[in-house]
Amino acid sequence: MRCIAILLVFCFASRAQEVPKQVLEIGAGAAAKIAASAVFLQGRTAESVLDNEFAPEDQLGALMRPLLKIAVDRDNRSVTASLLGASRTAVYRDGLGATLVIDGVLPENDLADDAQKSRVHADAAWPTGDRDAVADSLDDLDREALARAVDEAFTGHAPPANPRTRGVVVVYDGRIVAERYADGYSAETPLHGWSMSKSVVDALIGIRVGQGRLKLGQPTNLQQWLDAGDSRSLLTLDHMLRMSAGLVWDENYSDLLADPARMLFGEADAAAFAAARKPESTPGSVWEYSSGTSNVVCRVLRESFESDSAYHAFPRKALFDRIGMRNAVFETDPSGTFIGSSMVYASARDWARFGMLYLNDGVWDGERVLPEGWVRASTTPTKGAPRGRYGRHWWLNAGDAADPSNRSYPSLPRDMFYASGYEGQMVAVIPSRRAVIVRLGCTKNWKSFRDGRFLCDVLAALPKPVSRGYSIPIVDLSEETDRQVVVDREPGQYLGHPTTVLLDDGKTVLCVYPKGHGKGGIVYKRSVDGGKTWSERLPTPTSWATSREVPTLYKVTGVHDERRLIMFSGLHPIRMARSEDDGESWTELEPIGDFGGIVAMGDVVPLNGGRLMALFHDDGRFLRKGGKRAKPPVFHVYKTESDDGGLTWGAPEVIATHPEAHLCEPGAVRSPDGTQIAVLLRENSRKLNGFVIFSNDEGATWTKPRMLPGALTGDRHTARYVPDGRLFISFRDTTLESSTKGDWVGWLGTYEDIVEGREGICRVRLMDNKHRWDCAYPGVEVLPDGTIVTTTYGHWTKGEKPYIVSVRLRADELIERAKR
Repeated sequence: MRCIAILLVFCFASRAQEVPKQVLEIGAGAAAKIAASAVFLQGRTAESVLDNEFAPEDQLGALMRPLLKIAVDRDNRSVTASLLGASRTAVYRDGLGATLVIDGVLPENDLADDAQKSRVHADAAWPTGDRDAVADSLDDLDREALARAVDEAFTGHAPPANPRTRGVVVVYDGRIVAERYADGYSAETPLHGWSMSKSVVDALIGIRVGQGRLKLGQPTNLQQWLDAGDSRSLLTLDHMLRMSAGLVWDENYSDLLADPARMLFGEADAAAFAAARKPESTPGSVWEYSSGTSNVVCRVLRESFESDSAYHAFPRKALFDRIGMRNAVFETDPSGTFIGSSMVYASARDWARFGMLYLNDGVWDGERVLPEGWVRASTTPTKGAPRGRYGRHWWLNAGDAADPSNRSYPSLPRDMFYASGYEGQMVAVIPSRRAVIVRLGCTKNWKSFRDGRFLCDVLAALPKPVSRGYSIPIVDLSEETDRQVVVDREPGQYLGHPTTVLLDDGKTVLCVYPKGHGKGGIVYKRSVDGGKTWSERLPTPTSWATSREVPTLYKVTGVHDERRLIMFSGLHPIRMARSEDDGESWTELEPIGDFGGIVAMGDVVPLNGGRLMALFHDDGRFLRKGGKRAKPPVFHVYKTESDDGGLTWGAPEVIATHPEAHLCEPGAVRSPDGTQIAVLLRENSRKLNGFVIFSNDEGATWTKPRMLPGALTGDRHTARYVPDGRLFISFRDTTLESSTKGDWVGWLGTYEDIVEGREGICRVRLMDNKHRWDCAYPGVEVLPDGTIVTTTYGHWTKGEKPYIVSVRLRADELIERAKR
């Protein structure tokens, strides 16, 4: 804290006069506590502490430093600091770090042996462990620019160029893309978070609230306040986490006897000291930053446990080990209460993991750590906080959307939130850029390190952000009823989820769909004139009435050039029927293996050598008999292959998953030269854009999922090339920012647009869905003359059940109308 440096100046300037004993004791306490953590937790020397934390930055400082003496007792694991006759001692305890001895008060080490050290192994996979932590390659990453940004964090932004940066970690899309440490520090070194500790407190309270042991919006019933019988007894955890407790507090670092220095280095019970502050405003009415409030929160947390042993083990068991923060230590005051304002130590990778927990909405490796909605509330601006800059123990960059100058970092995204600490500690979480940026150091002169510049330089090197919306033209065909052909409609009956196939004659179209929302007997129809008219419902095998999931229909070619039609019906087990005579007759639905899935198959792709690859997804419920959906859900996209023309299928293999996105309903398309397969994916959590993965080796390996532009975000993509080589893709619009959200839409562009992440040529509104959902599991067929016949279901008539409709259009007319 700045008070330490000011303290030394004061002491030097006043050494010929009487210096207040309390001032000297606070100074000695600060030196002993900081040095003990550095020596026994970080493995440093007392000399390095004097050279850095108590660095002589100028000539006066060089004269001052001899006044401060630090003695290390390694046998007793203690450090004693003396200053002009005053002395303080700090002792180190496994699992609890360094603690001052004040007035003889020091709790026994009551932390159970099995909770003193992390049970997380470094060789576990990233992000919980360190295996495969660093991304080997990443498209669109400017590695040279990123390296320059990180270098400048260590060399400095302006004279005097001594920023004392100790560690930098940059995480993009879940992987480390940049990392560096100063000499003497490593990826294992616990580094001081200072006020970033407050954000850790927010997480611990969230977990305890989720356990039902604390209530966020109810009075805390802190005994100290109940005894006083004043308005403090009405304070809630929400008031305190939002720094709206309304207690008198002087967050002043220039006055040596102001609240922060006295609390941290002069009091045996920091929480009691802070809780004794008198009320000066109604709880929740005034925002005022107060380090003392964070320590009161830790006292409330302590009182929610039946024993101090359980309390002291709580951070590791409930948070640190669950997300792989194996080097983290939360230190206590002499009374045994965690110093939530300032005393969490963790490695740079640990701090990055902590940021990733909040980036991923409190979910870690598919498990919800923080309650649903906790992150959103913690990053929502607090009433009265200037420029919307504070949430619940997190700093925000919210400000004014229309006025960038009205936020803390005008050049950085508004959705950025961050933990911040003395001497330049920062964990910046930037959801719109899928980034977590960590910087840790011991910066004495702010000119030497500009955190805003550093963050901007890092973001400039990362892949460009993906738009939540789109700017390409919209061609609206929804009112042009002459394009629309009703395929099937039955009053009071839900008809949905059609798929189609165009036979080799170029005019016969077959269509299947369920009577119900996915589950329901399969209806089968035929058009012999390219979708202009449709037959009555055709007879189907008996088992088709037992379909439990969306039926999907494909035309395939076997290894010996035999032609057949296959139809799948999903859930466990996936079943398949086939036709060898262009759909005139069909087999019953029969299992293809002891596995299941949802919307099976989302697509079927011919592979080299006559093989077939079928794609589907599942969320844990149906892949195996008796499966269960994880909480929170984790989606996997699978492939299964056939080498006999679709007669039999192999065991499924995972090809895509994502720590936050719910990837599902794969829709595939080959590159024009046939060498690459792209699979477009629905994002079912509705928090992110859709995704795409690529394979350059016939499905053997796949790229990591990458977000699509907003223009291609939707559900159940079906893609077909038109004669001029462009792509038409039909889907339900779930773009996060769109005027046609929920409608049946199409997209026109090129395969290269998908590869390059471009928006494409135009979007088309095919029909107006009168309900936000229940629309667009489309069939898309391109006739020999270039006419696109696309077919789906939806609520086309307000208040009625969905029914099946086809729309006819051409790519060239879309291009012409888009130009207008």
